[in-house]
Formats: sequence, structure tokens, C-alpha cells
Amino acid sequence: MKKLTPTISYNLHALHVLEFDSVREIISTLADSEEGRSGIAHITPSNNPDTVRELLSEVDEIMQALHFDDPLPGISLHNTRELFPRLKVRGNTLAVEEIVTLTDNLELAHDIKSYFEPKDEKYPGISNITGEIISHDDLVKHIRRVITPDYEIADDATPKLISIRRDLRKTRNSLRRTVEKILLELPDEVISERTVTIRDGRYVLPVRDSMKKNMPGAVHDRSQTGRTLFIEPLATIEGNNQVRELELAEQIEIMRILSDLTERIASVLGDIEHNQDLLVRLDMIIAKARFGVRVEGTIPKINNEPELYIENGRHPLLDWKYRKNAEGETVEPLNIEIGSSYRTMVITGPNAGGKTVAIKTAGLLTMMALSGMPVPAGKDTAVFVPKGLYADIGDEQSIENDLSTFSSHIKQIVTILKEAGPGTLVLMDELGGGTNPSDGEAIALAVLKKLTRAGAITLATTHHDGLKVFAHET
Repeated sequence: MKKLTPTISYNLHALHVLEFDSVREIISTLADSEEGRSGIAHITPSNNPDTVRELLSEVDEIMQALHFDDPLPGISLHNTRELFPRLKVRGNTLAVEEIVTLTDNLELAHDIKSYFEPKDEKYPGISNITGEIISHDDLVKHIRRVITPDYEIADDATPKLISIRRDLRKTRNSLRRTVEKILLELPDEVISERTVTIRDGRYVLPVRDSMKKNMPGAVHDRSQTGRTLFIEPLATIEGNNQVRELELAEQIEIMRILSDLTERIASVLGDIEHNQDLLVRLDMIIAKARFGVRVEGTIPKINNEPELYIENGRHPLLDWKYRKNAEGETVEPLNIEIGSSYRTMVITGPNAGGKTVAIKTAGLLTMMALSGMPVPAGKDTAVFVPKGLYADIGDEQSIENDLSTFSSHIKQIVTILKEAGPGTLVLMDELGGGTNPSDGEAIALAVLKKLTRAGAITLATTHHDGLKVFAHET
């Protein structure tokens, strides 16, 4: 399996201010497995266009399956990785519950493979993944026969266990009849209660402490009041010994059976580990696709040139919030086109008019696409793979570093001006804000001119009239 693991290639500060973490958190809730949720929570955007296209193609196939095909099997995968090191050490024996969890995963692998096998032409990318699954159906069938749904070893697991348990039932029944006969023959003044009970795995009778001389045998316990002794009659000691020997034989045979099952599983451990990787990857793909279906999203195209086109794009966090609340509110979609005929866009408007949301939407939809995620936008939406992502958004005041809001913005701007160049994506909110208007406007104009000359794709919001004029004249 070719691993499509994006490397960290984009400015972590920019991803933070865009609230990319919150998008990952939402999508992670749609995964079925613990590992799938963890994997989504650590997804990072890729800077490799071929990787991005392949990731998006896989998600697109699952979205098609969710829309138009039979219900997908859930990836209710147990996290069994902690068992793998133990299986590599010869002589270790797994418990029944651990064997069952591994078997569940093998059965799940079979179900997933069986779902996509006849659909390989419809879903070629996913079928390439599921085609690597090895489910070991004979092993699963054997384990299901040996271990019952109640996590017990079946009576007919082996001929020896059949024989032991048959003898054990006969011996127990005979012993109980003997004890019950003794109980019936004892007078009331000797017995504190006419019932047969078990102590230390042996049949005993409740005898009054004052009458213990009338009941020869082995004392196993005393009641809380101290008035009753639980005595094993002499006549049943041999029978109790036989029961105990058979119980030990049963446990030895069960351990032998578990050891055999563990060895069988260990012999295919490589396949089990590989299946685990494949199923986690599928769980992550399905979670992304579920998100895409929920938000009526689309698979964006990936441009070869630094051009961004967003059709009816909606901020994913706002869109998710309104859909979740189901209060009838909707996000106002926006359309952005930049990169083909111009590289710098200045967005202006009143406070609370959506300027910050607009540039955040552009950045967030781009990063989501590069992470193989569907985006809440129209079908013609197309993004590019930036050579770098930079963002100066929001109140960046830092008390810890003794920085004012303005100083924090300047610090980010200095970084951006040093690193931004052709093919990078720059998002700047309230450029020139945080200081007096004339100084702020002069700084903002200088920054925009430098970024435009550098060839960066820049989206900036502002209140300054000078920037509006610059945008019209340039």
C-alpha cells in the first residue's frame, strides 16, 4: 500500500488562526474507530498535488457510494496494536477477549473486502486499498467455532475437552447426590440450614458450630456470625478430589486451546497488522466522505497554476453549526476568483459584514482540499497547492511576549514579507489596523505593493480608503 501521509508543510500559525483544528475535530467525530478519529485529528495539508488529487479521488468514490450504493459496513475497528508485540514473542498466550477482538477485526476486513470486490470498476481507488486486505476466513471460522458468543470455550472445541467436561458433569452430579443424601439423614439440631453450598470449589454442608463433632469432615469456612461451619463430609472428599482434578484438567486443556489459537493468529500477524493500517485509512476516508455528504459538499479541482476559484463557498464551521442546530439559518455563500487576471484582492465593508469570514473561508477551503477533505462549496470550486500559506488574522495581542495588538500584527507582517513569493497564499485581516489611520494606511499600501510585486496570491481586508483606491488603480 502506498502511504498517502501528508507532511507538515504549511505555517502552523496560519493553520491555527484559520481554525483548521476545529474542522479536523468535526470530521474526526464521523470516524467509527478510535484510530480513525486520532488519524483525522492529526491530518495535515499536503504540498504534493498528485497526493492531494489521489486523496480527494478516494473520498469522491466513497461519497458516490454513500449517495447511490448499498449501505457501507461500519469500520467498528478494535485498537489491537498493543497485542502485536506480545504476538511476536513465542510462548505468550492471549486471553479469550483478546482473541475475539482480533477475530472481530479479521471479520470486519472480510466484510469490507466483500463489499468492494464486485464494485472494483466503480470504485477503482478504494478497490486498490481493499484488494490488499487478507481476511483469513478459515481462521475466523475456526475461532468462532471454538469460542462462543459468551466468550466461553465451546464444549466441542476439542475431543479431549468433550471427554473432560462429560466426565466432570457426571462426577459433579454423583457427588451432589451423595451430599444431598447425607444432608437428608442429618438431624435438624446438627444442620443450620438444609442446603448444599460450595466453598473453595468443594461441596460442603452448613453445620452448627456446637454440633461439629457430629459431622466428621474437613472445615472450609465459617459464617460471619461464627455460629455455622461449612464442612466437607468425609464420605465426599474423594468425590470432591475427582471433581477438582477434572476441573484442573479442563483448565489445562483450555489453556492449550488458547495457546493454539494464539499461535495460529501469530502466524498471520503481518496480514493482521497490514489490515489494521488499511482499515484505519478507510475509516478516515469514510469520515471525510460523511462530512462531505452532510454539508452537501464537493470535491474541489486542483489547479496546476496559482489560481483560486471558490463557487458558492460557505465557511465550514459556520455551515456545520447551522446544520447541527437545525434552526433554519444558513450561511451566505461567497464567490472568489483570484490568480488568473490579478493576484491581490482587497475586501472592504462595514464591521460584522463578513470580511474576516470571507478570507478565512478562502484559506480554510484550500487547506481542507489539500488534506483530502470535501469542501462546502459549488462543484466548480478549484484551489491550488500554495508554495506557502501565511495569515495575519484576528487580535494577536500577546501579554506573555509583551506585544501590543499592533506589534503582534507587525511581527506577522515581517515574517510574511520575508517568506511570501510567487505561488504563496497570503491572508491579511484589517491590514494597517491597530494604529492611527494615516500610519496604518501607509504601512498597508507598502505591504500590498511588495506582496503584489513578489507574486503572492493575497487576500486582504481593510477600512482604509487609500487601499480601495490602490486596488482600483492597480
